[in-house]
Amino acid sequence: MEVLMSIRYVALFVLMLPLFVNAGEDEVSPVINNDISECVSLDISKPYPYKNLTLIDMSIDVKKVIGYCGCKSAMANIRIDGILDENFAVKESRKIALVTSFDNTINNIQKENMTLDIRCGSY
Repeated sequence: MEVLMSIRYVALFVLMLPLFVNAGEDEVSPVINNDISECVSLDISKPYPYKNLTLIDMSIDVKKVIGYCGCKSAMANIRIDGILDENFAVKESRKIALVTSFDNTINNIQKENMTLDIRCGSY
């Protein structure tokens, strides 16, 4: 009986091995251009499924007053080719969920077509 259980665990591990081996290959890692990194930091999660979507969580952390970096205001631009191109003001720390795919059975987002820019909005 013990041998049969061990064989089941080994078989389960062998079947799941490709999931662990390929886990890093499909990871979306956007190009980040942060001109005011002294004042604002970013944290991007790994993609995860939600219903039929694939999402990425982004945390914007305003560490210092934007004026400390020589700006009167700060702007962010999130660009995912064919899906999203949004500008918004960075005033305070916040969390945002980004949709990277409208059908989570298709991995159509590559790191080269997803960019995030944070810069001064006005000086």
